[in-house]
Amino acid sequence: EDQSPDVVEQTPAWPSPEPTYGCLVCGKLPSPGSKHQKCARCHCATYCSRDCQLKDYNEGGHKATCKVLKKLWDEKKSL
Repeated sequence: EDQSPDVVEQTPAWPSPEPTYGCLVCGKLPSPGSKHQKCARCHCATYCSRDCQLKDYNEGGHKATCKVLKKLWDEKKSL
């Protein structure tokens, strides 16, 4: 099936060497050659800055979900 030129131009080259994740709070993408930091406990959430990490932990609900995700990671490792 043919795709319009606009869709083709917006499609990233695959396979990508590594997936790119935006900041969970503000959506900012990392600059080329760098990565965002991941939550040290659950390793699921990515953040562009300490400010965004704290905002999500204290106001965005990550504090509660982080504990559940950590428990799931630990259970998976023990299998």
